[in-house]
Amino acid sequence: MKHHLHRSLQRFRSRSRAKLLYTVAMALVATTTGVALSGAPPAGAYAGAPWFRPDRPYTGNFPDPNILVEDGRYYAYATATGGSYLPVMTSTDLATWVPRPAYDPGAPLNTDRNFNDALPRPARWSPDRPIDGRMKKEVWAPGVAKIGGRYVAFYSARERLDRDRFCISVAVSTDPLGPFEDTSSGPLVCDPDPNGSIDPQPFVDTDGTPYLLWKSEGVPGWAPTRIWVRQLDAGGTGFAPGSRVTLLLETDQEWEGHVIENPAMVRHDGRVVLFYSANEHRSADYAVGYAECVGVLGPCTKNPDNPVLASRGDRLGPGGPAPFVDASGRLMLGFHYWNAPYTNYPAFPQCQQQGTCTTQGQRRLAIEQVFRNGAGLHVGTVAPSSVGADQVVAIAATRSGSGYWIAGAAGTLVPRGDASDMGGAAGLNFPVVGMASGPAADGYWMVASDGGVFSFGHAAFNGSTGAIRLNQPIVAMAPTPSGNGYWLVASDGGIFSFGDAAFHGSTGDILLNEPVVGMAPTASGSGYWLVAADGGIFTFGDAAFEGSMGAVSLNRPVVGMTKSATGGGYRMVASDGGIFSFGDAQFHGSTGHLRLHQPIVGMASTPSGGGYWMVAGDGGLFTFGDAGFHGAG
Repeated sequence: MKHHLHRSLQRFRSRSRAKLLYTVAMALVATTTGVALSGAPPAGAYAGAPWFRPDRPYTGNFPDPNILVEDGRYYAYATATGGSYLPVMTSTDLATWVPRPAYDPGAPLNTDRNFNDALPRPARWSPDRPIDGRMKKEVWAPGVAKIGGRYVAFYSARERLDRDRFCISVAVSTDPLGPFEDTSSGPLVCDPDPNGSIDPQPFVDTDGTPYLLWKSEGVPGWAPTRIWVRQLDAGGTGFAPGSRVTLLLETDQEWEGHVIENPAMVRHDGRVVLFYSANEHRSADYAVGYAECVGVLGPCTKNPDNPVLASRGDRLGPGGPAPFVDASGRLMLGFHYWNAPYTNYPAFPQCQQQGTCTTQGQRRLAIEQVFRNGAGLHVGTVAPSSVGADQVVAIAATRSGSGYWIAGAAGTLVPRGDASDMGGAAGLNFPVVGMASGPAADGYWMVASDGGVFSFGHAAFNGSTGAIRLNQPIVAMAPTPSGNGYWLVASDGGIFSFGDAAFHGSTGDILLNEPVVGMAPTASGSGYWLVAADGGIFTFGDAAFEGSMGAVSLNRPVVGMTKSATGGGYRMVASDGGIFSFGDAQFHGSTGHLRLHQPIVGMASTPSGGGYWMVAGDGGLFTFGDAGFHGAG
């Protein structure tokens, strides 16, 4: 095996639009308990939420979720709702969620035989509101992690009654279900500006080091809201000696409005990703963005194509991102959303009197898988009726070079030129991520991210990984020269060969700087190249190394590759349409200088090697050299 590892120097650019008109004394004050900035009032609890009833499946209000994975079981925590300061529910399949059982919290709370609040007694330093009932305190946006052999819960609690000022407290338990005990005499983090600190989220890195992320409010229109991180001590209830507060993000993208919040970090596939919410939470403009971070302490670079999750269908204003890695190793995202057409809670107590609380506005829990392609992350599967904007994922040329197929994530297909229409895939559990042409003009394959293969026309089915538990998702496929077999490649460089496709090696046992995004076979079929998102090239069998982009700072990540006609070289394409040619593969042009509506997602070469096509996520088609234009997607 020959492999060539290079540093990832992918760079994104973001445009700063926020003007800091706040005083330096207020905007940059840091203390041992936080960093000072002020801002807009965040989301509050819903007093009229449905009862969070013990041991009964629950689908009601569950805002600002946080999800913990422990021994194959999932624990979800949320802002106070349904009579619980810290509602917690569990699931084994991420579909059915059941609130924790009732327990005896001791006097005087044990008069309620259905008591199941995981935080029976919130911070003593948080003042009681002058209202009736037990829920006199306000508790928001919890984050729970296992630190030092016990479970530590961080949450926002009201610190002042005369204005919306919140600070961060901490509680511990020996059980992820609680009860959690808060013995603090004061806040753990409390920025000294008017509105304090909210949205604490712990993150425990792979080496066991714990950190805490949170939001400082800023001043809308003046000082940007900001997201911070600081290392925790070994027990998780204080900060590590010598640690310092580090700025990770602030409002600077137009879609964010004046607010970023709900930071949540995850490490997956060798990358550190920071998700966050932005914009006005009581609107359909509320959405989720993400940034890629060099490390837990940054620096972090926002995705220029944010938001990654916005209002769609009957789910409005998604927010409160809760990323986690499931029991199968998949990156998942929990989040809340408003049930359309509402983007606010119903009036209280009128809705209870009318019996309409459960049919009016609530922020409900949803969980979807996060996929990565060369253009970045996308959330959830796509199920459109036809290929359209933001749905195209691949292109494959016919054997004659007088046509091509364009495939969509939902298995839809658009044939152009002499490409035959043999149908597409339907009823998918996982999105299509690639395709390849078969041995005849009327045959082709599609592959989904789970490795399920769909064959059409004279393209024979030779096997798939659809029934195998993969370490990482499939990202591409390539046919053998004969068309009687194919390879599938996963994002970790794992190779799966079928038919007359021979296995020549993989990077499945190598820690990659960036995930593999594409592959191309040699002319003989006795070898292949793999390409990573940073342009690093890995060679196997009779594939020769002709160069790479692994040591070059790219404007956009690589998303695919093709070989030259002779097999003596290869090209790779970036999501902005930049083309990089090596060996005898010729450069015929690119879209690197153009402003694209959607990123490039794939390319295909003509049989002569004298040209190539590129396709964008919206189906836009770009031709170069002797590649003919036969229509877009």
